[in-house]
This record gives sequence, structure tokens and C-alpha cells, in this order.
Amino acid sequence: MSDVNETSLNAMRLKIDQLSKDFIESHDGLSDDLESIKESLESAHARIEVLEAPPVFEPSKAEIYTALAAAQLEIRNAEKNTDNEFTKKPYADLASVLDAVRGPLAKNGIALFQTTADPGNGILGIRTVLAHTSGQTIEDVITMSPPKLDPQGVGSCRTYMRRYAVLAICGIAGALDDDAEGAKGDPNDYPRISAAEAEKILMTADDLCGDRADEVIKRMLKGVFGGVANIGDIREGEAQTAINAIKNAADLMAKKAAAVKAEEEKLAKAEAAAKKAADAKDD
Repeated sequence: MSDVNETSLNAMRLKIDQLSKDFIESHDGLSDDLESIKESLESAHARIEVLEAPPVFEPSKAEIYTALAAAQLEIRNAEKNTDNEFTKKPYADLASVLDAVRGPLAKNGIALFQTTADPGNGILGIRTVLAHTSGQTIEDVITMSPPKLDPQGVGSCRTYMRRYAVLAICGIAGALDDDAEGAKGDPNDYPRISAAEAEKILMTADDLCGDRADEVIKRMLKGVFGGVANIGDIREGEAQTAINAIKNAADLMAKKAAAVKAEEEKLAKAEAAAKKAADAKDD
């Protein structure tokens, strides 16, 4: 290839490269301009939609507030008709609370209803709604985490929340004290040792303590386990603790018995020596 042709080709290559560079720069600028125009148009459309749409205001709750105020003039504190199982103090149960509020609320056009509103993760919730004939509502949600998620624990917790939610939203009282103990479950409901473990404890006491076995068991239940009713009421996993306590009691009794025996032998020797001395003196 001649030098002329090579020079021409190089010139053409440079020209093409420059044209490509100019095109790319022009294209990038155009893209930026188009994006800017697009954003401006979208913003303008959004402003137009806001101007064309009717204004949205939170509905007034004046009617339900007025009705609730009238109802509260008639609502009386709920009758305390139940004794707390744990504190022995009176409180108003759910039925008594509902009896106290339903009549005055309904008379003033207010319906009361409650639904579950559990957020999850073992937490329970109750939504309480006061709904007026005008369509206006007052709502509140209460949540609790019961210690036990068995049917008894869940039911007790829901009843407790329902009762206190109604008391709160209607502005009345129904208890002298916090009676949430029911939601905590039965304090006597816990896993106990097996029958085989209880039998082993009894046999250990009989073998080591003999006719004092009953006495040792009684003291062990009171001193070690806080006075549970019987061996079968010992908490699961604590059978060996009971056996160790019986062994310690047996060791202590054995030491005391040995000490008593040693003292008796000492006294016997002393008496024998005294008698021998007296006999020698008489001779």
C-alpha cells in the first residue's frame, strides 16, 4: 500500500473517531435534556391533579363525642361482683362491665364491639370500637404478652384486656386493685416429678431414716421446697435435690445418734468406775 493511501486511511479513521465522539456527546446532552423535560412534565401533572382533586379533610367526630358525653351521664361504675382468686378483693367481671355500659351507649346511638388485633410474636391484642349512627367511630387497641400461650392463658388474657379496654374507653371504674393475676395462669400449674421419682424419694427416706422417714420428709418439703403439699408436688427436675436433702438429714441423724451413744458410753464407764471405787472402799 502506498504512503498516500495509508495517509488517507489514517485521516479517515481520525474523522470517524471525531464524528463518533461528537455523536456520543450530543446524545448524552439530549438524554439529559429529555429527562429534565420529563421530570418537569410529571411535576406539572401532579400539581394539576392536586388542584383538580377535592380537598380531603378528617371527618368531624362532634356527633359521637356529644353522644358519648350524654351516655356517660347515665353510665355508672360497674358492679364489683367477683372476688379476685389471688388477692381476695372484689372487682367487676366482663359481664358486669358490659351490663353497665351497653344500655346508656345504645340509648345514645352508640354500638360497642371488640375484635382481636394480635400483632404477632406471642403478643395478643384487642381492638375496641365505639360506632355512632352518624358513621363516626372511636377506636383503641390494647396489647399484652401472656406468660403462657395455652388456651387458658390466652382466654384469660383476652378477657382481661376486653374488660379493661371497655372501662378505659367509657371512662368508668370496675376494680379496687389490679386483678391481672388470672392472665398469669394458675400458680399451681407446673410440671412435677414422675411417680417413679416420687417412689424413689420415699424408698430413700425409708432406707436411711427408718421410723423417722415421715418426719424427715415433712421437714424436707417445708425447708427445701417451701412447704409443698406432698412429694408428688415437687417440681420437675428437682427429685435429686430431695434425695440429697434426705441423705443429709440421715447423715446428721447418724452423727447425732453416734454422739448420744458416745456420751452414754462415757457416762456408763464413769458410773462403772465410780461403782468399782465404792466397792473397793467398802472392802
